[in-house]
Amino acid sequence: MHNDYFTEIKTKSVKYYENNYMSPEFKEQATNDSVIDYASYFYAYSLKLIQNFYRKRKDEASGDLYQLINKQDAAISVDLKTLVLSDFNQFYMLFLEKFKNGLDFGEESIEGFKLMLDASTKIVAMSIYWLEK
Repeated sequence: MHNDYFTEIKTKSVKYYENNYMSPEFKEQATNDSVIDYASYFYAYSLKLIQNFYRKRKDEASGDLYQLINKQDAAISVDLKTLVLSDFNQFYMLFLEKFKNGLDFGEESIEGFKLMLDASTKIVAMSIYWLEK
């Protein structure tokens, strides 16, 4: 899944990574810029989750995250892809809620880690799908 959108998301994620999860402003209408911002935020968050949970260096975590996003992309159902194309914001809010459920468990718990990482990587993978279409 290495393409220009992934590269842009990864590049923009640096500002979120370095500013401790400063989140992007939600837009009522999905645009390329807003979708890239959301994906960049969740890419940075996922990267830090992997780093902290597994005690990995940033470059190691980045390689793991890349593989995970590719796996998510390959495993996404047709129904979810249809939802993303028809109403990106509904998809985003659904997985944002799942992410928040993970936060309720806490990043350090296995339940919280799994929920947050799953929701984050789905947001990144499906953002790229939306941008490509």
